[in-house]
Amino acid sequence: MRLLRTLPSPRRTRVRWSDRVPFLELVEPRLLLASFTVTSAADAGAGTLWQVIEQLDLLKDPANTVSFDIGNGPQIISLQSSLPPITVPVFIDGTSQPGYSGSPLIQIDGHTFGVQRDGLTVSPGSDGSMIRGLDIYGFKAGSGIDVQSNSNVIQDNYLGADSRGKNAEPNQTGLSIDNASSDSIGVGTVQQTAVDFSQGFGNAGSQIMTNGLATIQNNWLRLTDGGPYESRSAVATTAVDVTNFATSFEFKISGTEPMADGFTFCIQGVGPGATYSGGSGGGLGYGSDQPGAGIARSVAIKFDLYNNAGERTDSTGIYTDGATPTVPAVDLLGTGINQHSGDVFLANMSYDGQKPAVTITDTVTNKSPSQSYPIDIPQVVGNSTAYVGFTARTGFYTATQEILNWTFLTQVGRGNERRRRTASACSRRARGIPPRCRVPGAMRCTLGARHQAPRSEAAGTGANLRPQGSGAAPPRVRPGIAPRRP
Repeated sequence: MRLLRTLPSPRRTRVRWSDRVPFLELVEPRLLLASFTVTSAADAGAGTLWQVIEQLDLLKDPANTVSFDIGNGPQIISLQSSLPPITVPVFIDGTSQPGYSGSPLIQIDGHTFGVQRDGLTVSPGSDGSMIRGLDIYGFKAGSGIDVQSNSNVIQDNYLGADSRGKNAEPNQTGLSIDNASSDSIGVGTVQQTAVDFSQGFGNAGSQIMTNGLATIQNNWLRLTDGGPYESRSAVATTAVDVTNFATSFEFKISGTEPMADGFTFCIQGVGPGATYSGGSGGGLGYGSDQPGAGIARSVAIKFDLYNNAGERTDSTGIYTDGATPTVPAVDLLGTGINQHSGDVFLANMSYDGQKPAVTITDTVTNKSPSQSYPIDIPQVVGNSTAYVGFTARTGFYTATQEILNWTFLTQVGRGNERRRRTASACSRRARGIPPRCRVPGAMRCTLGARHQAPRSEAAGTGANLRPQGSGAAPPRVRPGIAPRRP
């Protein structure tokens, strides 16, 4: 704002202070973006998601960013009451949680709700919002996300699947859109479950082949049972797509110290009966000291318990073509991971076609180191499909090594390349199309493709949204509101 303007005098060439008179001049509006950080996974109270959304509603600030800093790794927000509706434009960025490497770490759990409630409600007035990188599940009588405003972006979320990629906790509806238009919904790529032992291995039957006396005990896959010099494997009997995938499993190792030797998660092009019984315990049922003697055309991630060649007593790493899985290795000492502790560990692995990212989480201490390895898996295994499973070995020292559950998901369903503005709710009504469209209760949203409401809606879950483009479309915003950046 300017307060003074000079009025030139016709009789003077010099301007004096007395020639200045006050006036007001309008300048363009300035907008300061507000940033909020969620620091607690509690249901309500200071630093919680509930409190942050309530603050957004009270302040009515038209441009906000919500980030997360709740320790490190996966965090579960178990709701005891409904979150407040989102009534202003906001960018809720779950990818800001420390440790994020492609899969959502912030989980919003609706299990405790017995009546119809939604996870997040994007209410009228919130046009131009973005919700990214959240895992919303367990809302069995409501929607994971209910969108009631226009020009929003919903991207890179899990809806109806926990952070391990399981479909065991669906919402009644993954995503609902009520009387809204121009929303960009990230369903350009969804994940299909190729291997599903999310509830354990009790009903595995012919879906898995066990080799070398690996067994299923008390619903768990027991690779080794504490005896010496055991070399065993268990492999899913159907080949899966390995060009782009996510897999997760929980494991537990027990025994008397010193425990040995360890196990691998193995991707190989040989077949479901592949195992290697030769070599020492350090080969982990996968590799050998002799070149070419291990499992050929393979990639393995190891979970190693014993120091055979300088790799220390807690290590991980990646190996190919049956190489001895000793060194080089990633030493887990100092990361908070102690595979000898008897705790249950969660291993998450995702592959984007360029490098697998692996996160090992102690489910008791929540310590969660991550590693990534540049490798072309299809090239190594010799095909776009391969067999997946586990190998394990003991030597003079032993351990009981068990896999508690396991899922393997492949990427499917890429949308076409056309772009078209979503029809308005009014025009959908005029053409006899339901104004409310739904996405099924269990799915993963990844890309930002635009979508049009389906012409029919199946009972319970609803027809799929129809993709009209691909890529993460920028959020549309009202005049004067700065656009959010992914």
